[in-house]
This record gives sequence, C-alpha cells and structure tokens, in this order.
Amino acid sequence: MTTRPDPLFGLKVRHVCAKCNNGWMNRFDLAVERWVIDPAAQTCNPVDLRRWAIKVAIMISLTAQPSTVLPRADYERPLGGADNAEWHVLIGRSSVPEWRHAHVAQGIRDEATGEMLRGITHASWVIGTSIVTVLRPAGDAEKHLTAAFRYYNTAVGEPLVEVPFGADELPDLAARRALHPTEVVAFFWFFAAHPASPVYPLIDSGARQMRNVVAERRRNLGLSP
Repeated sequence: MTTRPDPLFGLKVRHVCAKCNNGWMNRFDLAVERWVIDPAAQTCNPVDLRRWAIKVAIMISLTAQPSTVLPRADYERPLGGADNAEWHVLIGRSSVPEWRHAHVAQGIRDEATGEMLRGITHASWVIGTSIVTVLRPAGDAEKHLTAAFRYYNTAVGEPLVEVPFGADELPDLAARRALHPTEVVAFFWFFAAHPASPVYPLIDSGARQMRNVVAERRRNLGLSP
C-alpha cells in the first residue's frame, strides 16, 4: 500500500512512452479538466471521466505493484479508447483542497503469470476538491470486497457516488456532502491493514490469513517463503 502527498500529474511512469503521454493520454486529461478543477459546478462526459479515471488508476498501480498484477486487456482497452466494466469508479468532493493519491492491493496472485486471481486493486486521489476512487476486483472480490466498500459508503451517507459503466450523464455532486480529510483517508485506506481503515481489524486479520495461505502454497510448490 502507498500514499503520496504530491501532485498526481507529476507521476513518472517508466512504462509510458512520450507518444502516448502526449497523445491519447493527454486527451483523456483535457476531457475532464474542467470537472477536476470544480467538481461541484462543472460536468463532463461520464465515459470520458471513466476512461480518464481508469487510466490514472493504472498509472498509479504501475508505480506501486508489478505490471503483471492487472490483466493485459486492462492496459490495452484505454489505448483503444474503450471503457472497461470491470473497473468501478466513484467520485466525491473534499472540504479541504488537497493533492494526494493512494494505492492498496490485496489478494492472491498466480505464481506463473503474476496476475491477481482473487482480491482487489484500489487507487484513489484528490486533486483540489475533486475525489476519485477506483476499484478493480478480481475473482469473487466483486461479491465481497466491492460490496463492503459500497456498504460503508452508504452507512456514512453516500458522500461518494458511482459513475457506472454505460452512464449517460455524470452524477451531480453539488448536493453531496464534502468529506473532511480524515474521512477521505478512511476511504483511501479502506482495504489496507492500517488503523486509518474503518474496517481495520477485519482487514488486518484477513491479510494475515492471506499471507499464511500464500506461504503454505509456496511451501507446497517447493518455493522459498
């Protein structure tokens, strides 16, 4: 898990070439720029926002975990300009302008390919007052981990709202409660074995069990711990 209090667009990702960075990736940024600056008053095409959010989430994940964790198709779809229903994008507002992003990944990976078999990749960021949090479940995590995140969001008054795959318009954030920085951190660290997570005891216990499962599996395969 990682968190950085630095400008998101200052990220340097070695996997990205100059042609892409100055081409289709830059077009994604420009399509949502007005919304990012003023999420309570501005709007944009929901498809553009989803594609931009997935692109940024992938870039964040590339700075924090091996590129093999996500399916190869997840990298190829944005390049072709396509949305991806496997990713869940939620947006909201911060009561205090910040520039911060975070990344958490929990799960079991395939020993041969490195791809996540069961678990979740969670990337989040706040730019000024705009909040975006993106979930990429793998295996049956859709039923459990993603559902738990949605349940928590509902329990605290739904300050975040999902931009679903195939949406025709962007949700209006003007009437949504703006989050205090401590609330933002709780959402960002939701899946982390970290005291800031609102479900920390469960996540910590689950992470320990998962490490034990992985260690046992490696022993059975004759691999080092």
